[in-house]
Amino acid sequence: MLRNFSVRNFRCLRKLDVEPLARVNLIVGANNVGKTALLEALFLHFNPGRPEASLGVNHSRGARGNDAETWEELDWVFHAKQTASVIELLSVTDQKEVCALHIRLADPKERLLHIPETDGDSQINAEMQSSVVQSTVLTLMYTDNKGRRFSGQAYLTVGGISATSDDMPELGRVSLVLKNPRFSDEHAKRYTDLAVTGREEELLPPLQAIDPRIKRLKLLFPSNRPMLYVDDGGDQLVPLTYMGEGLGYVLSWQLAILASENGTVLIDEFENGLHYSALTDVWKAIGIAARDSNVQIFATTHSWECVKAAQRAFADSDEDEFRLHRLERRDGDIDAITYDQEQLATSIEFNFEVR
Repeated sequence: MLRNFSVRNFRCLRKLDVEPLARVNLIVGANNVGKTALLEALFLHFNPGRPEASLGVNHSRGARGNDAETWEELDWVFHAKQTASVIELLSVTDQKEVCALHIRLADPKERLLHIPETDGDSQINAEMQSSVVQSTVLTLMYTDNKGRRFSGQAYLTVGGISATSDDMPELGRVSLVLKNPRFSDEHAKRYTDLAVTGREEELLPPLQAIDPRIKRLKLLFPSNRPMLYVDDGGDQLVPLTYMGEGLGYVLSWQLAILASENGTVLIDEFENGLHYSALTDVWKAIGIAARDSNVQIFATTHSWECVKAAQRAFADSDEDEFRLHRLERRDGDIDAITYDQEQLATSIEFNFEVR
């Protein structure tokens, strides 16, 4: 598990240090203070062998395609579009192991040229003219907990965006769960993996916290596409997608947690689609799943009810099980203020604003 996480020059976060971290971390703060950006930074940190992940976080915010226009939007990954700066994402684990990822856009003269394999000089020249584009190159340099360095690059060609990277040691799995997820082939695969080992019932507790009528889940393939159905005690199974977005959202978390053993799950807007009355029980169920799978969770929220529910859910747990981190602007920068369970309970008791 991470104990500390630092961000430099990423999106709106010029300099941010979040510590100490717990198993479950709830991120709060006003609009545009970097809550989602912090989740994205964690996602990139755990994907050092995937240069395309930097494009992926832009894609999740609306960028599209695999072309020059998409490449230009990489500028927005850097703080204040200062592409001459270097993004640094550094973590320290509870075992004092340090890992760091540095991301930069190199000058055109430094870019890696991709030369196709061919037997003829004329063919080489022709292929280079058609495939090489004079552009910057996105460079990732990762230093693991043993001081070993690995690199990766992404660059623009006429045919789109290409990426290469060194073979890296296995890192913990990471899942980023965005708002309004749909039941996808990846969800179906995760469900099937659980069903094969007889663990599909582990998905039920947080869903039952929302709707106690739910008895079981079943994966079917109408029109040759996967769809999850719910047995709610009625005469027929009901597609999960027709039972409210809250259930689908919570299912996405639970599938991610159970599939990410010894890894990390990132949840944007935890309260999305959930009634306040179910939040405490959902937090409890998610906490149990995180402990059983040894998963560290980072979630964001704007909801005061969600904050209070989390505090209730973890009130009697170990002190390293839950912390709240408030992001706020100070002197032009964004800082993190961390509350342990006792501090948060006191703030809630006296109705101090922590969001």
